[in-house]
Amino acid sequence: MKTLLMAIMIVAVVASCSAAETVAATVAAEYPYICSGALRDAVLADLSDEMVAQCEGITVTREDLEAQVGKSPASTLEQVRKYPVYALEQYLTKRLMLIEAKGWAKASGQKDITDGELVQRYLDSKIPKFEVNDKEAWEFYAEHASMFGSSSYEQIKDMVIYVVRDQKISDAQAQFAGSAGKRHKILVSASWMRTQHERWAKNPAEKARLSGKPTYVNFGVNGCCDHMNPVTQALSAEYGDRLNVVFVHVGEQEILGELYGINTVPIQFLFDKNGKLLLRHVGNLTKEQVLAKFAEGGVDISKGDKND
Repeated sequence: MKTLLMAIMIVAVVASCSAAETVAATVAAEYPYICSGALRDAVLADLSDEMVAQCEGITVTREDLEAQVGKSPASTLEQVRKYPVYALEQYLTKRLMLIEAKGWAKASGQKDITDGELVQRYLDSKIPKFEVNDKEAWEFYAEHASMFGSSSYEQIKDMVIYVVRDQKISDAQAQFAGSAGKRHKILVSASWMRTQHERWAKNPAEKARLSGKPTYVNFGVNGCCDHMNPVTQALSAEYGDRLNVVFVHVGEQEILGELYGINTVPIQFLFDKNGKLLLRHVGNLTKEQVLAKFAEGGVDISKGDKND
């Protein structure tokens, strides 16, 4: 009996170890910032040389993906060619949203509408009704005062409330669509994604993150985000020997911004020396606040990383 029990225990342990070894890696686990939507939860898999991705009857070959890249607007075509993972994520998300929307339409009796209208109604049905209180509106106005010129809060209060509510809706819809990878099993070619990451790792933000130094990245646009310029310049001038300071102009690098999930500006990312994200902040920060946020994450920029 003891021998039998021991044999059963050994088999169970071996089975458990085998299961642990076969847990498939996701894109987010291997390449944390290469995309921000449905592909984050995609499983890296050994697919045929010509196959880029598969998902519940949807197949994307290299030729298919090249065709999708070619449909990009002229203003971003070269950027999408540089980062085709963006085209793949957009294509799969649209296909999956349409599949979900058609299932919803069948159950809810929606008829005689275009695919675009159907998807929009489906997304609307998934998003709660947002309210914006005075405190939220005022904080947004104070944080983004440069957007409103010389207008006082009372003069444009209704517009501010509309902007904040619209942003909440947009964020919620993007988050829902971006979570499609949790509801559908997406397989993406491990070798293809590895090649994409080699290219991705050369972008200024990722190159800095992987450099072994703490990193501050400010995503913004010249003009509306000028309040952050003195902060970025001061950090670079005073701490450039121990801190990577990067500015990404998302007006010029739109696709790069999309892949990092930038849907408003300015946004700051703070990373420690190991590339771990310490903070993703929307809005303006002073130099002192940036240093304090690093310190909260165990990184004293004035003295170096506490984990050294």
